[in-house]
Amino acid sequence: MENAIQKGFKVQALGVIIYVFVTMYLQLTIAGPDSMNILMPALIDKFNMPPGEIMGAISAVRLIGVISGIIAGALIMKMGYKKIGVPAIIVAGLAVSMMGRVDSWMGIMVIQTILTIITPVLMFIQGGLIANWFMRYKGIIFGIVTIAAPLSTATFTPIGMKIFLEVGFADFYAGLGYFIAFWGVLGIVAMKEKPEDHGFDPDGIAFTEEEKLEVEAIRAAERNTKSTWTIPRIVRCKEFWFVALAWGLIGGLMMAGIMSQVIPILTGAGIELDTALFLMSAMALGGMPLSYVWGWLDDKIGTPKANAVFSLAYLVGAAGFAFGGPDNLYLIYIALFCISLGVGGMPNLMPSLVAYVFGRDEFVNIYRWVNGIQVVMMSIGMTYLAVMNDMTGSYSASFITFIPLAALCGIFFLSIKKTYDPERMALEGTGKRAQGVGSYKKAES
Repeated sequence: MENAIQKGFKVQALGVIIYVFVTMYLQLTIAGPDSMNILMPALIDKFNMPPGEIMGAISAVRLIGVISGIIAGALIMKMGYKKIGVPAIIVAGLAVSMMGRVDSWMGIMVIQTILTIITPVLMFIQGGLIANWFMRYKGIIFGIVTIAAPLSTATFTPIGMKIFLEVGFADFYAGLGYFIAFWGVLGIVAMKEKPEDHGFDPDGIAFTEEEKLEVEAIRAAERNTKSTWTIPRIVRCKEFWFVALAWGLIGGLMMAGIMSQVIPILTGAGIELDTALFLMSAMALGGMPLSYVWGWLDDKIGTPKANAVFSLAYLVGAAGFAFGGPDNLYLIYIALFCISLGVGGMPNLMPSLVAYVFGRDEFVNIYRWVNGIQVVMMSIGMTYLAVMNDMTGSYSASFITFIPLAALCGIFFLSIKKTYDPERMALEGTGKRAQGVGSYKKAES
């Protein structure tokens, strides 16, 4: 029967989805901007250092992620997800377990450096495994697994803080680290790289004989022409810059800046601290169903258009924060809803867009460069809002600058086209219309 799911695919795919889901949750507990809500006060109390000095040092260390992401991507392309991912997660867990036990600031910086180097590996695993297993339904699957991101925001800080206060700095991070290390060991079995390795086709829908022949023929021609995404080719590709710059601005500068300082932003607008904490949790919880909605929208209207709608949400959110205040709190609440949309959409729309534009075979190769640009912008974003607040006395000026940037990102997203990918062309029935692989590639590059 046409489009019948291959027997056994659902069980294998569900295992991949669960592994990616938990991996994303754990990655955000050790490297997400909101993870600082527990780590920051712990470090302030232990080392008696001002918050700005701590945040500045950690932000500077995280810039190492630019280089580590590029290297990690190259290693994964050469050796596969499991050979790099399993030891990386185990080492990350052991590093986290030592967080509360080191007695020097230099020791904390060494741990943060280790986690910064490893974090891109965890991100590549999340996006790469889903891109490998799903092509037709990647949007909705990304929407499901990335519910882990708002779930982490909603649960790790409030629940983790209670556990932290009960057991202390050392035991809290020791327990978290040991579980992460255990999760890495479990990856020996659970980290399934491609459906083909287990006798399935993407989405569990078998290629027809015609599709198989077409894909194999196009791939053979591709190998003969030595078509690979080298650095010069990436640099010349406008689609790469549309993806990288747009997500560097939205996912890096804006998102990291807001999420690292959402509480002072809200209290600065006249909201009481307890109410601000409640609103932060509500915003994160709201992002959970919205993550699924973004995935549905991705498949419904197309990935570039869904990303453009996402940028519109940030434009409205920036305007709400820029012009909202004690006299018009409704604008702040509108902005919070828009940020809730962002919490739900960012983790899935960015990797989905990379997979849409470049295909699953080139996912890690392209994603590592996109991630590098985003890491730089995240480090800038985590300090940009604080510096602008110090200079102007409020966060409004920062958000006013975000409005045109969000509009520019929307233009970038709407300008994106797919690049050459034989599997996708076969699935869409466009392969036969791409006559002359060499001429197609020449026009594309």
